[in-house]
Amino acid sequence: MAIVVSEMISAYGFCGTTEEFCGTKKVKRPSCDADIVGLKRVIGYYEGWASRRACNDYWPEMIPLNVYSHINFAFASIHPETFEIVPADSRDVNLYTRLTDLKDDDPGLTVNIALGGWSFNDPGSTATTFSSLAASETNQKAFFKSLTSFLATYNFDGVDIDWEYPVDTDRGGSTDDFKNFPKFIANLKSALKGTAGRDHLSLTLPASYWYLQHFDLDELAKHVDYFNFMSYDLHGLWDRGNKWTGAYLDSHTNLTEITNALDLIWRNKVQPSQVVLGLAFYARTFTVDSRSCMDPGCTFASTGNPGDCSATSGILMNSEIDELVDRTDVIEKLDDAAAVEILTWDNQWLTYDDAETFSLKVKFALEECLGGVMVWAISHDTEDGKYASALDTVASRTNKYLGAKVVENGGSEDETLTWTEKTYHPQCKWTGCGEVCPSDYYVVERMDSDKHESHEGCGGACPGDMFEVGSLKDHCHSDGYQAACCKGGGDSLALYRTTEWSRWPECAKGECPWADSSIDEILTASSSGSGAAYCELEYNMFTNDGPLPDHMWASRKICYKKEDKKSLTHCGWYSTEGYIPSGRDEDYCKSSCPDGKIRMAMDGLQTTCWQKGGARSYCCNPDYYEENVVEDEAISKFRTALIRWLQSPVCPASDYMTGLLSRSIDTPLDAFNTIVEDLTIVFRQRSHPQALAREWITVWNEEATKKHPNATMKPALDFLPSWNVYKTDGPRAAVVVFLCNLDYLSTLITDEDKSLPRCGGSLCDYDLDCPPNDDIDNPASDTKGVEESESGNIDARDHLWGKREEREVILTCPGQSPAQQTLRLSPAQFKSTSEWDSENHVYDRAFDFKVIGDCSDPSIEKYSVPTGRWFHTEHIIEIQLMKKFFNATTSGILLSGAQARRYIPVPCHYYTKEKVLRQQLLGGVQPVAVGGEDSAQPELRIMDSLGSTTNSEQFVLLEKDINNMKSRVMVGGTIRDEDKMQDDLDNRIYTTPLIAIRTAIAVFTYLQHETVTERIQRIIHDVGENLDATSGAWQKAYADVDVDLMVAWYEFMEDLFKYIPTPAKTYMKKWLQKISDAVAAQEEDDTYIQFIREICTALGRRVDVVVKLNTDRLVYGYTDAMDVD
Repeated sequence: MAIVVSEMISAYGFCGTTEEFCGTKKVKRPSCDADIVGLKRVIGYYEGWASRRACNDYWPEMIPLNVYSHINFAFASIHPETFEIVPADSRDVNLYTRLTDLKDDDPGLTVNIALGGWSFNDPGSTATTFSSLAASETNQKAFFKSLTSFLATYNFDGVDIDWEYPVDTDRGGSTDDFKNFPKFIANLKSALKGTAGRDHLSLTLPASYWYLQHFDLDELAKHVDYFNFMSYDLHGLWDRGNKWTGAYLDSHTNLTEITNALDLIWRNKVQPSQVVLGLAFYARTFTVDSRSCMDPGCTFASTGNPGDCSATSGILMNSEIDELVDRTDVIEKLDDAAAVEILTWDNQWLTYDDAETFSLKVKFALEECLGGVMVWAISHDTEDGKYASALDTVASRTNKYLGAKVVENGGSEDETLTWTEKTYHPQCKWTGCGEVCPSDYYVVERMDSDKHESHEGCGGACPGDMFEVGSLKDHCHSDGYQAACCKGGGDSLALYRTTEWSRWPECAKGECPWADSSIDEILTASSSGSGAAYCELEYNMFTNDGPLPDHMWASRKICYKKEDKKSLTHCGWYSTEGYIPSGRDEDYCKSSCPDGKIRMAMDGLQTTCWQKGGARSYCCNPDYYEENVVEDEAISKFRTALIRWLQSPVCPASDYMTGLLSRSIDTPLDAFNTIVEDLTIVFRQRSHPQALAREWITVWNEEATKKHPNATMKPALDFLPSWNVYKTDGPRAAVVVFLCNLDYLSTLITDEDKSLPRCGGSLCDYDLDCPPNDDIDNPASDTKGVEESESGNIDARDHLWGKREEREVILTCPGQSPAQQTLRLSPAQFKSTSEWDSENHVYDRAFDFKVIGDCSDPSIEKYSVPTGRWFHTEHIIEIQLMKKFFNATTSGILLSGAQARRYIPVPCHYYTKEKVLRQQLLGGVQPVAVGGEDSAQPELRIMDSLGSTTNSEQFVLLEKDINNMKSRVMVGGTIRDEDKMQDDLDNRIYTTPLIAIRTAIAVFTYLQHETVTERIQRIIHDVGENLDATSGAWQKAYADVDVDLMVAWYEFMEDLFKYIPTPAKTYMKKWLQKISDAVAAQEEDDTYIQFIREICTALGRRVDVVVKLNTDRLVYGYTDAMDVD
């Protein structure tokens, strides 16, 4: 039988919201009119790693424009020793500016960098970084210096601090964090104010009492612009075994518990407008205990099945949910109380938010006077931005940028673009009691010398050339008040000049218009006018009988004239914003306005304010702007530059080419640069081109297709989401490659010319002897060998070699006899591609070309399911490298040919006669990895570290051609025999040489993939630890030898990764130039010549970008946090 959700909550409580944690005192929740206030902020987090997902990858240019007011990049990191800002991943750097470039298309957008995150305090090097930073002003100075530089470098507007676990010692916290955190935030805000506008500062807040209790909200609220309240993940696997919750099905974003969680905040001095409600673009999923009980309150057995793209148990992104609904017979129903949609299928259960539930949650946020909503994460949306659009529809953001550039006569003959630009004028405003002016405001100086502590000036009126903006009754007799008056015609007071107060103190007799006949509308009315202009009583409690009415004082009207482009909007009464003076209870009326609004009236006599103290305020959005018509010759400039460039196409010279890729080197690059700048905007606005971009597209189609008929812009824009250059390098790089390979790419995109060179063949089919076995012991030979037939069926592959057969290692033994000796090594047992269990996650780590036949694209894709091509189980650190390593330990010569400097060579006889690697040296020594080889023989442990049947996490699957090429590249070998390359060129065969170079580039792309890098780091670490244990045991057994195999190993691997890009790059550049020259010299079809040359250009650019390795990261970058499947 299902447990009713409300009963379950009251019985167990959510994360400490019941009286057991907070007592019985009720919280006064803020209350606003949802139809008046409007949302100011719609914030979204963009995950850097979303660009690297196996599927449903998400790039900055996919973010819909004009939906989000703020975007936070998640995450950058903080160096635990220097406290400088560092990228969480080196591949994020390219994404920073691509994200901040969106501000060019949406000038109302703010982009911040988020620091920290939920895993920042996990065990590891950064676990205590926030605590160390908050505790030391010295560390803070280094942090502030680095942060301000980082913000300026990448054009971020501010920072979001995501420190989720202060004080909690289980998560790297310190008991001193509670007092240190607010001091750190105060110092941070002060430092940011010196950045000329890059001073946005926000904090994330947990929705759990267990963690929220460690935040001094009263102090933190004084220095942050707003809090991002993480009102999601309220339920998950962690509920199981928790006496307060239990393993019950419940939504991780249910509104009932969000309401209770917010009560934790309202117990503190936090303004509702400072709180941003968290929403989720993802679901928490569960596997139910019983299919007969799949309602909220039933029990779950475990997390739900992982999605193909999110690849995490218990989570499905909204993009995956849509795919699930399309392919699965799901049952969907709305839970009104929780404001979530429930989906069930098979034994799976999830809840998520859609357009209907977004509407319920946004309405709730408005009614609670919150400062906006926040989404985790933008990058969980669909490609077409379905959920952003749904949220945008219901959010009704009040400060949305409406689009500055509106084409008025873009089609005119002179192609002068006319557009209207809006300039907004902020208005002067009152702060709340005890508050200071915002960073972009200044205190208004008084014209008179000092305050008047007398009845002087209590006439309640302003001089004729001034107008009233406030009032004070102190020191005035009962029938008067002092008016705060301003004068001047500046823009910052313009909206105040559109108002005037009517009659006082006989307020009931006042009408609109009053003195100025043009100011004839009633904005509102107040019994205390602008603050202390008290009206006469309408009801006298001493002379009238009966109960007190709702109000006793008359109300004074404030008259208003609404003008075009100059108006007060979204007005309403507020009493929940601001701070409560010491000694007053929580019903005290607070008189601040929400952020972004200005105060037009105050009332301390109506409702409960006259009994409880304080005053409420009438607050409005100031909507005052000017429209200026601007003329721009951007269209004609673009056409002129395009025509000029098409006549003599010039591209920047890459360092592998001599000269420019054009028929003339006289044409300057300024035309090219103009086209690049303009088309970068077009490419960035691919799915939502604005007016100017649409004009440029028209010009491009008119001019470019005269010479390149396939080069229309729409197919190119449609192609971008699947083009790796666009996704990984960004719009600007894609434009350059597109222009410099125009014929080839436009033909490839439209697929209208079947003569396009294709590179789908296999090098093994041409001239390489590629062993059919997964275990590559030596580089593939240039002599053609016999291969087994390949069905392409992953379940029918036949591999021939015995994988535990001994391998001979010929050791070089200087000064010894004989000078060469033989060591025998046995690889650890492992499974061929077809032998792994069908559920093994190795099948989720299959690497192949992203586009099989595109000669110009060496990009690698990680597939969750093999593509049907021929794969090898890949030893990422190959067996042949171990052979070369042990030879280096005896010869002292590294792979590059350099002399080893950090270790003394080992006499060969210890390997060959004493056979130390097969002695029982490691008895009692714990295995390096959990479940790793625990044999006492060093050889078995060392070779197991490369991967084995029981250590399968070290393996991936790699397409056989790439794997065979890798066996050459990894030892600095020749990519392909140069005589064969020349023979092909002499015989006008160009695709085979291109396949060789493309495949070699792919090897370096593969080695830099995060999945592969993590495994390289772990293998190097594990081998090193086993070698270290072996060295220690060796020296105990043989006191006459000085051996340190671990030192030798790290020097060998460092030399290897520094060396192997050099011969590969030299070879590639040389032969790309030769291919380009050879095809140009032949009497071939002009189009075909251009195709080949453009392929050479494209590959050459990838050589410059890809053929390099981060040695320090590969060799020394191991941490315990490898994300194993």
